[in-house]
Amino acid sequence: MQRMKQLSILAVVLSSACLSAIAQEAGPDIVGLELGMTQAELVAAIRAHNAELNLMEHTSEIVIRDSYKQPFKVGAYVAEVQAFWDPRAKGYQPSDPRQLISAVFTGPPNEHRVESILREVRYVDTSTYPGFDTLVEALVGKYGPADFSDRSSKTTQMVWQLDGQSLTEQHLRRLGGAALNTNNNHSTRYHLFPVIDETLPANVLSINNDGTTIRHGNMQYVEGGRFLAVQIVQQGAGVNFMRAVLQDSMMKIGKARGATTKMARAALASHEQQEQNAAQRRPGPDI
Repeated sequence: MQRMKQLSILAVVLSSACLSAIAQEAGPDIVGLELGMTQAELVAAIRAHNAELNLMEHTSEIVIRDSYKQPFKVGAYVAEVQAFWDPRAKGYQPSDPRQLISAVFTGPPNEHRVESILREVRYVDTSTYPGFDTLVEALVGKYGPADFSDRSSKTTQMVWQLDGQSLTEQHLRRLGGAALNTNNNHSTRYHLFPVIDETLPANVLSINNDGTTIRHGNMQYVEGGRFLAVQIVQQGAGVNFMRAVLQDSMMKIGKARGATTKMARAALASHEQQEQNAAQRRPGPDI
């Protein structure tokens, strides 16, 4: 009976539909949410997972400083969509697991597609805690054996490298640790990636010629292709919290940011040229 109860809970955590062969062929997902989805596809997948979640859009303005250090607005786009548990929603019980889903999109002129997905689930009723071993079995059953796993005290971290170069344990640890950092708000994570374009010196793209790390300012990043990182917090034999991050390649996100920056620079140059032309056409004072 206990085994059946745990499996029933896992249907909420992982979504049984996502365990089908069809879903696996479509690509790695978190409760049906995939990298590369459009906003409409993402919202539909969230509704399919749980129609009662509250949805919120976060718009980001593309702003660049002009030659007078004044802000010039190039455009705006939906940078993030969040879905979260709302205690005011009908049908929710105080014992229901709390969850947050956050998806970050690429900025223009790139296609408006999902590049990073975060999901957090917090179990508030001890009687509904999923079993730790059962949860890990389900994760391995869905995504395969983890490329990196670390268990310390009550917290377990697992990382799956989905493509890209072969990484060392140190790289995988750093990759997962950066993505799962609890002090790194998801909506700002996109802005923490380097802008990779023709203005970035080639000698900062690699450290020790390993081809997998990049130094940008005082930050270091790991190029590991797409990856999935999961953090599990235990309480006894059960789990009271899980965080999962599915993220695109660091280089892909950095180059997308580079394209956005290049677009902004071009728009600013055009704007300032128009202002200059208009000033030259103004009639002079009467003499």
